[in-house]
Amino acid sequence: REAAAAAAREREAAFAARDARYGMLRVRALDGEGPEALPSPRALILLFVGRGPAITGSLPVGRAHELVAIAPDGGATRSVVPADATWAPASAADPTPQYELAMQVASAAGEGIGPTQLPQGAMGTATGTLGRVRVVTNPPGAKVYLLVGFGEARIDDLAATEAHELLVVAEGAEPVRVVVGPSDWRPGPAGKQIAEVAVPVAAAP
Repeated sequence: REAAAAAAREREAAFAARDARYGMLRVRALDGEGPEALPSPRALILLFVGRGPAITGSLPVGRAHELVAIAPDGGATRSVVPADATWAPASAADPTPQYELAMQVASAAGEGIGPTQLPQGAMGTATGTLGRVRVVTNPPGAKVYLLVGFGEARIDDLAATEAHELLVVAEGAEPVRVVVGPSDWRPGPAGKQIAEVAVPVAAAP
């Protein structure tokens, strides 16, 4: 009985230590400023994944996912992993499902990233399995972003000890880059870390 209680305490301590390192980020892209401003459905919230070749975090298999690649000259392209995509084990030693995505970034600076390509009404159903997307960009080194929401987003299991870059893009508005750092997190319910960001979406001059 004492051994079981000690094991339970160790598990609780491990979970508490993890909750102190990881947390949930809430992002709202607002039409205007002030307490009455509402999330803007025209605003896309993008989370920086890395520079190509880049690998996303855990994504639900069976759901559609959209990624955006932005080249150093400002040219951009976007691509969708369809809901019925075929995922394969990352390697013989790593059975995690992985999807390979190649993104060719055209040199078209100043045209923006364009409208979403997610299939309306065909987003699919999560299978309960999490996988990764490996993005290879041409040119190499293009910045890769994952679309995480329209107007507002909730992102779970982010490392609270690292910096995370967000890009908020809306038609007719200047793109807004936001960095959430370790100092932006605070303890939330049950000891989990929480960070909240509100980004006003201003019209382009």
